[in-house]
Amino acid sequence: IGKVNYCLKGLVDIGFVVTENYSNSNHKLKYAYILTPKGIQQKIIITKRYILKKMKEHDKLVEYLNQ
Repeated sequence: IGKVNYCLKGLVDIGFVVTENYSNSNHKLKYAYILTPKGIQQKIIITKRYILKKMKEHDKLVEYLNQ
């Protein structure tokens, strides 16, 4: 769970994930972003690289703390 939370916080920090709750908004379309299939594919590639990087960072931090 710690690794997942660490990665999610990183995604929030770079703006790939929003933690705001818009369920009470009357203007939901203002918060919708539509990507083309090519745009979605690029986001997937970038996000996978980023998550792998954050997972390695987390593993290094855990290893350091366990020394």
